Amino acid sequence: MRYKIAAALLLFLASVVLVLAGAGFACYALYAAFVPLVGSAIAAAITAAILLFVPLLGLVLLSFCARRARSRIREQSATGQSPFTPSPDNVALGFLAGVARDKPITAVPLAGVFGAAAALFRDKK
Repeated sequence: MRYKIAAALLLFLASVVLVLAGAGFACYALYAAFVPLVGSAIAAAITAAILLFVPLLGLVLLSFCARRARSRIREQSATGQSPFTPSPDNVALGFLAGVARDKPITAVPLAGVFGAAAALFRDKK
């Protein structure tokens, strides 16, 4: 048991190091691309701005989309409409959700079966 925990910890640390090394190389590549154009200090500032503001902008856009979806579902539930359209995919999804809550091991093979059936019966346009 100790060896499994040590191996898992070692793999986790190795993957963290790989992610951080990749991020470092991406930072350096951006910096090196801007140095000939604007100089060293401004290139560092541009690189930092890109790496800070692009993920922040992505988070803002995702929260805006989620807020809009939540308000639409709230409006539909207030009028008595179901937020889900009755289709075979939604019925299968509801069934899988119930099975996954009770027996998660059996939900995985059933999801594969439903996915294969949906792929077979999907209209080819």
